[in-house]
Amino acid sequence: MEPTLEHYVRWGKYRAPGKNPKTFYEAKRSIHLHFYTNSNAELLTYAVEKLGFSWFNIRRTANHKDFYFVLVKA
Repeated sequence: MEPTLEHYVRWGKYRAPGKNPKTFYEAKRSIHLHFYTNSNAELLTYAVEKLGFSWFNIRRTANHKDFYFVLVKA
């Protein structure tokens, strides 16, 4: 997972207003950003198989950034 030019554009809007984000992108300047994943099934499967939970469900939003899960112990 590597930052794209779009990440630098969003970052630059607040951190370097008025500067060309492409300059930072091409220089591979380190910026702070988060990569989210909704593939936590491995951990939740472990909880079901080894920790006594009965099932889980992962839900995600349309933008594929936010997600939540339900883990049931019955």
